[in-house]
Amino acid sequence: MTQYILAIAGAVLLSAVFTMLLPSGKMHAFLRGLLRVLILILMISPLISLLRGEGLASTENFPAVDEEFLAACTQLIERRDEAAVEEYLRSEYAILATVRAIRAQEDGYPLQKIIITIEETGINGGDAHIDSIEELARDLKSRFQCEVEIELDQAVVGE
Repeated sequence: MTQYILAIAGAVLLSAVFTMLLPSGKMHAFLRGLLRVLILILMISPLISLLRGEGLASTENFPAVDEEFLAACTQLIERRDEAAVEEYLRSEYAILATVRAIRAQEDGYPLQKIIITIEETGINGGDAHIDSIEELARDLKSRFQCEVEIELDQAVVGE
């Protein structure tokens, strides 16, 4: 319906401009009449499609969603998040880790999950690292507002 109204408005505006630019005389009267006929045809075109049985269905074409582009955008944002989390872990906790950020491909690309594999940590002794990992998970969950999963690299577990 919007296209229909815009088409009529555009045709009326164009015909007004053309009639102002045309020289007066027989040619002016002829072209003005022709423009009126074209606007009339444009206005009754929905009735013609109704008589054909096509109905008044909208023919507006919406652009298709480019899934490949959305996936590329999501990956770019995920890489940025991963670098930010790795830097945060390095500066605040002195932890060297590999981070995997997972975002949804929907409005705003919300962060869904962060998976951290700790490769090197300064924590030594027994099971003392367990409490630190739980504290780290709580901190990251509150900071990034998403699910956090922390894994220990096999080399770290063996230390």
